[in-house]
Amino acid sequence: AVRAEMAAAASDETLMGAVDSMQLEVRQRAARILQRNGYFTECASMRPSSERPVHEDMHPDGKLERTYRSGRAEILYATGTRKEVLPSGLQTVFFSNGDIKQTAVDGRVVYYYAEAETTHVSEP
Repeated sequence: AVRAEMAAAASDETLMGAVDSMQLEVRQRAARILQRNGYFTECASMRPSSERPVHEDMHPDGKLERTYRSGRAEILYATGTRKEVLPSGLQTVFFSNGDIKQTAVDGRVVYYYAEAETTHVSEP
């Protein structure tokens, strides 16, 4: 039984390492899109950060909320979607299909469609 538990733990660690690697790749791709696309306002994902969360809250539905000392918040959904909220109120959502939606405090919405490689901007 102990060996089975150890094997399961090692398997979980391997899986988590693979997930972390995939998340890093997705974040790097999103950062490149945000940097090249002049319609997006800066967000935390545009610059590398080693900032560690000061609080994490896991919900029963699989949603993980993280808050950081800088005031930034990050919400990771079970679907693979990630939402970033800056202290200024700027919200950026990174969808699992590669789409990116950014909503500014003034109501301006920028939506990048990954498959079509097009950007739609809605002004208030």
